[in-house]
Amino acid sequence: MKNNSIYKYNWFSTGDYAASATIIFDNLSVLTFMDLILQFGYHFPTDIIISNIIPGTVFGILIGNLLFIWLAFRLSQKEKRDVIGLPFGLDAPSAIGYVVCILGPAYNMYLASGLNSHAAGIKAWQTGVGCLFFTGIIKLFFSVFAQRLKSYIPACALLGTIGGVAIALIGFFPLISLFQVPAVGLISLSFILLTMFAKVKLPFKLSGVPASIIMGTIAYYLLIPFHLSGTIPSINMNLGFLLPLPNFNFFSQLQAIISYLPIVIPFSLLVVFGTMSVVEAAECLGERYNIRAIMFVDGISTIAASIFGGIGQTTPYAGFPAYQKLGARSGFLLINIIVVGVGGLFGLVGVIIDFIPEAAVAPVLLYVAFEIATQGFVQCDKKYVPVILFSFFPSIARLLEIKITD
Repeated sequence: MKNNSIYKYNWFSTGDYAASATIIFDNLSVLTFMDLILQFGYHFPTDIIISNIIPGTVFGILIGNLLFIWLAFRLSQKEKRDVIGLPFGLDAPSAIGYVVCILGPAYNMYLASGLNSHAAGIKAWQTGVGCLFFTGIIKLFFSVFAQRLKSYIPACALLGTIGGVAIALIGFFPLISLFQVPAVGLISLSFILLTMFAKVKLPFKLSGVPASIIMGTIAYYLLIPFHLSGTIPSINMNLGFLLPLPNFNFFSQLQAIISYLPIVIPFSLLVVFGTMSVVEAAECLGERYNIRAIMFVDGISTIAASIFGGIGQTTPYAGFPAYQKLGARSGFLLINIIVVGVGGLFGLVGVIIDFIPEAAVAPVLLYVAFEIATQGFVQCDKKYVPVILFSFFPSIARLLEIKITD
């Protein structure tokens, strides 16, 4: 007889505190990068960024995290055990790519047509929002065929691809930040190495992830008088509640949106296949999420972000192995909702990022990159090692393209 009893899911654990640190700082960092590129790269109107772009983008993150908590509860009831939620947030390559390839150029185009900066900014923002809306539609379309696509692609290809992304795009850039301020970065890195790899236990059962960030931040401020870290950051304290409202005015820029579809489609497919890799990695570690449901929820979150004014698409994150090692459940998703929601909707994004030095957070992202990159070698047969190594090269090529362009 089928057991229909309700399983009491232990959805929150002490590991969720450590797991939340990575996802929170990753989301806030991407939001900050988008802000900085628009402001200093294109002189985009600041009021549109703060009042429209960031709150709308955050709204998509909040919707997605809520739905991913629901998916974790649903899987827990199905399998009658405690499961780990999939990490979820902003897709960094496409979020920054939309700013550089769509929003910035569109803003310059509207300026060249004779519009003032604010009017050009509004039209460019609407163009970016429309592009994100169609990204969500593409994701929903591919969610229908997700299971079949996944069955045709071997695990070594998916895990190798995501490993290449980890090494080249998740790990390399934090490594640069780490060595730009080595007196701080190496202190934070030492806590990661000792606690997460050497398994040294900290007092009060404190996880190495928040400990590394705390110690790195303390070191940064203590070393300022000795000129070994940096300067005291200028923290912007202009706070206020910025509630995003649904808006479909982006359809007025349909012609411009269509012209950017050759950029939108590859960015959309990047996340579609990335999601397949993430689900494959989770399945190899025992969490059998439905790929169609994951893609569908991601598509809904991306569409929600666009309707409320966002320009950054969402995605499941590739850090599942690290979250499993930390002993997380799905409480870290709720912490992400609270912190990123407050950060995005009350203007605290800049305050948080300004206060915590990048060098203190960089080793955490490096740790996540290591954990992701090793999965292909651990989970797949040794005969597939050449395939896994070969699949690293497209991401390395992308890294070189980014650096050469810079």
